Amino acid sequence: MIPYLRMLCFAVLVGMIISGCSGRNSQPITPDEFAPQQALTGSPDAVNDQTGNHYLLAYNFIYVDPYSPDGPKFEVIPVRQGVFHLNVLKFLEVSPCTDCFKVVGFYYPEHGKLGIDIQIEHPWTELDKSVFDVRAIIMFNGSHEFPICGKSTSDPALGDGAVLNPDGYTALYNGSTITAPVGGYQKYFPGKQATLVVPDSDINGYKCFMTDGPWNNRNAFYAGSSDVNSFSLQLPAWPFLIGYAVDVSRMPPITMPVDDPMTDFGIGANCTEPWKVYVNEEPVENGLTDTGGQTKLIIDVYDWQGKSTYYVPVVECPEIFNGLLAGTWVSDGAGYARYEVTISNEHMASVGNYMCLIGVEAKENDPINFPWLDLTAYQIISLEVTKGE
Repeated sequence: MIPYLRMLCFAVLVGMIISGCSGRNSQPITPDEFAPQQALTGSPDAVNDQTGNHYLLAYNFIYVDPYSPDGPKFEVIPVRQGVFHLNVLKFLEVSPCTDCFKVVGFYYPEHGKLGIDIQIEHPWTELDKSVFDVRAIIMFNGSHEFPICGKSTSDPALGDGAVLNPDGYTALYNGSTITAPVGGYQKYFPGKQATLVVPDSDINGYKCFMTDGPWNNRNAFYAGSSDVNSFSLQLPAWPFLIGYAVDVSRMPPITMPVDDPMTDFGIGANCTEPWKVYVNEEPVENGLTDTGGQTKLIIDVYDWQGKSTYYVPVVECPEIFNGLLAGTWVSDGAGYARYEVTISNEHMASVGNYMCLIGVEAKENDPINFPWLDLTAYQIISLEVTKGE
């Protein structure tokens, strides 16, 4: 068991990402798909300068590959492109930092489970490089299918690994995006410790990282800071497959120089999709039983830009009912909007627990022009069906 734990501990080296409904990929990654790359800090004012070895988290995102066999290559990503999520794992594992992620502890609470403490350090110190809504994503194989959505997720009951204490779920940068016709910053990138075979789960759990302090009311990750978070993992059955990414949202600051990221970055620097989906269940009519019954989901959606910027939540639970159920708005709270969905056991599902997927899609989501970027906040819950009288 010890070699297995050692391998898992090193395999879950989660990189950092600065900031799709598509197919799945489980093919091995060939070594020459991603050439060595280099990035250096440049002047925030040189937004159109593409002549040096530097990148800019400014009005354009510029990346230089000086080792390309055809000569230096430049990758320029305009501001937000309608969506400004970027996977910059290369910056954390290649340059300018090779170890801005650290496994600072692990424990084995019980058979089949593993706890890992992960530290992420921001690789730069200038406050104008601060980012928002940092989410470290762990990817395993996905055996549980949601046919209406067309996506899969990990299911420990079927032998998959899983994050047992996620803050939420996302489809960003899943393994199917590795062939997306974009640079390496908006798709899956094989980290140093990822398995050669790419995990095929479409929707994956994540934990949030942010700079600690009562003044941080926007999930900001300040330049020069670090954070530690604990992942509780269900160990998968063999063969062991794992991938990782960390999603971060960003827009250029509205004020320079940046003295206070809370005020010097506009709200557009936060993620476009809802940043949290919280679900409570209130059983009605004795709850779900194998003879029928109902339960009510109370869904609180937290979104920085407000409820006018996303569609109502939808729920899919194919073992219990057909199709999708849409939420009904009932009230607004402090930073969130509340919705309700009543679920009936239409299929007379037998006694047991069933996975249900909740999706809240941002209106900025553009599956036609950006099919590799799924701007949808997901939550997965388990609904229990009990024995009816």
